Amino acid sequence: MEKLELILEIKKSKDFNLKDIVSFFIERKISKYEAFILIRNNFNYDHAIVMYYINLLYKDDEPNPFNEDFVNFSGDD
Repeated sequence: MEKLELILEIKKSKDFNLKDIVSFFIERKISKYEAFILIRNNFNYDHAIVMYYINLLYKDDEPNPFNEDFVNFSGDD
C-alpha cells in the first residue's frame, strides 16, 4: 500500500516529468529495479527511456566495475 501512496503523490503534481519521477524514488530510497517496475506499471513512458533515466540518476547505486586507473591507462604500452 505504501507504494500506491507514492504513485498517487506523484500523480497529484500536474507538472511532473520522468526525471522528476526517478528523482522522487531516489529521495524515498526505492531500489533501482523497484523504481523501474513502478514507473513501467503506472506511467506511460517507453521502457528504454525509463531505463536511461534510472541508470543516469541512480549512478551511485552500483559502483563502476572499472576503476579510474584502468580507464585512464588502458591504452598505454
